[in-house]
Amino acid sequence: MKISKSTDTHYHGPEAAAAAPTCARLTECRLLVRNTGLNFIGQTGPMVIAIFAIPVLIKGLGIARFGVLTLARMVLGYFSLFDLGIGRGLTLKYWQKQSQLS
Repeated sequence: MKISKSTDTHYHGPEAAAAAPTCARLTECRLLVRNTGLNFIGQTGPMVIAIFAIPVLIKGLGIARFGVLTLARMVLGYFSLFDLGIGRGLTLKYWQKQSQLS
């Protein structure tokens, strides 16, 4: 594939340039509204589900066990906050080694 000079750093070559989304298309009003709506649903959906699921969990587990579950999830959340991309980096290195072996 011949590499073309392009201002877009993610796509190279004439066939890739045809498939590359343009900035004008990404900010079209309809597409922008659609993506904003999907992001809003993705953010609020779990909260709405939690409103109904938490009372069921408390009733099934009891207050003390639900508290332990909440603390465990909080600790896991803090660990994922400080991951700093280590998981993605290890995955990349693993697959690079796998591709060298085969």
